Amino acid sequence: MIGCRSTRLIGASPTAPQDQIGCVASATPIRWPVMTLARKRRLLFGVTGAPETFVVDPQGIIRYKHVGPVTQQVWDDTLAPLIEHLRAEAANKSKGEGG
Repeated sequence: MIGCRSTRLIGASPTAPQDQIGCVASATPIRWPVMTLARKRRLLFGVTGAPETFVVDPQGIIRYKHVGPVTQQVWDDTLAPLIEHLRAEAANKSKGEGG
């Protein structure tokens, strides 16, 4: 897993009550925080069913949506490179603003 202070992975369940999230997450390979999405948030993100994964940039813009389980191949081929790209983009913006 890629480690960086500016990148956070948060899972969201459209249906599991918050008090049952731990049970849901422990039955999967998920190793990051999971929260319940209220109906309003599900509509906002366009959540249609589980599992769905969203990459959201620091400005709150959805940069990618993956429908289906996150396999090692999906992580290696799509999510990890995208996250690295967004980190580099943020670092370049930070250097530009600070210089």
